[in-house]
Amino acid sequence: MKKALPRFVTGILIVPFTWFIVSGVLSISNLLTASVLRLPADMLEGGVDKNTKEATFEMPDKCTLKFDKLSE
Repeated sequence: MKKALPRFVTGILIVPFTWFIVSGVLSISNLLTASVLRLPADMLEGGVDKNTKEATFEMPDKCTLKFDKLSE
């Protein structure tokens, strides 16, 4: 009984705070996910519009390959 009582009291005290702990972990993971997914858009030429915080870039219509420069 002497070993179980401190664990029981600790469990009772921790349970109300688990919601805040889980919420904090999820918020941090959402922030990191959004940052990683935004990296490719930020690296493109247009970048991010400072007013709207949205990516501003256009996908190219054509792709040109120049193989003559590879042989040099």
